[in-house]
Amino acid sequence: MLLVGGVLAQIAMFATGDIGKAGDVTSTNPYLEIFTTLGTFGALGLILYYRHSSNFVLFSVIGGLMLIELVWGIVEQSKTPFLGTVLAVIIRIGASGISRARAAGIVVGGVAVGAMFSWLQSFKVGTLTAQAAMQAASADLEYPPGVRPFLSIFRRFDLFEAATDVYYMNGRPWISPAELAHRAVIDLIPSQLGVTKYPSGVEWATNVRGSSVDMSQVTVSLAEGHFNEGYLVAGYAGVFAESFVVLAMIFLVARCLRSRHIYLLGLAFVELPPLFERGVLGISETVGKTLQQMVVAAIVALAVAQYRSFRAHRARAARPQTPSTTERVVLENAHV
Repeated sequence: MLLVGGVLAQIAMFATGDIGKAGDVTSTNPYLEIFTTLGTFGALGLILYYRHSSNFVLFSVIGGLMLIELVWGIVEQSKTPFLGTVLAVIIRIGASGISRARAAGIVVGGVAVGAMFSWLQSFKVGTLTAQAAMQAASADLEYPPGVRPFLSIFRRFDLFEAATDVYYMNGRPWISPAELAHRAVIDLIPSQLGVTKYPSGVEWATNVRGSSVDMSQVTVSLAEGHFNEGYLVAGYAGVFAESFVVLAMIFLVARCLRSRHIYLLGLAFVELPPLFERGVLGISETVGKTLQQMVVAAIVALAVAQYRSFRAHRARAARPQTPSTTERVVLENAHV
């Protein structure tokens, strides 16, 4: 149901021109976006939990879902949908037990995804102006030929740049540990549908990177990473504290994926990358957004259950009533 609703929402966003592009920090249509996200969760749920006696059918379903997410990622110029499905496949393989063949498959798949990284990145680069493309090409020429094919990967590894941002802060404060903890708790509260909170990634770009680079003409959300965020806020103690939070979230996600009731929270962290590239603020924002989506999914599930119950009631009412054995005996005695 979530998958069907998500596909319909994707078609609607494509038809209305509300599809997000690379660099967007807010959604052009948050009402449709929440259903496209739920559709992605539905696809990941099928990849993780779908079972069939025929391997051909099983591989066809998983491959088809990965293809849908790949196409959608190309349309909105994002690698996240496809990489989320790859991670879901890896989790499914790992959950069913590791053998040499499966380990080899994971390694080959990882190499293939790495090879596809530059190809997926080209859809973002293709949106650059001709002048920016020429500047990037001229900068690439300054590196050795053997390194150039990997430059796009290094550039897209935001945590390198975030560590540089922290270095150029030169010990200047960003926010206090108490303020970070307070904001993390506030971000856990789901916002009203359609209301966008000020993302911590945008604040990092404005206040942290903006302290060493002119970001006045750029609005972008950057990944800061828990090491960088923790060190900037509280030094090595902050790194330890944020690492503990990330480890706790990993265990929570694993628990959610095994649950029959709160699995959607686990699927969110399979689809989205906060555990890999965000700090405590980014993780809490994701949890708050997912809680909002869980409420919407629960409402949809209740509506579907009520509709099925209504149809079943009508079917029972329309079915001709047959007398029970006791009623038959009573009728036969009365007839005699």
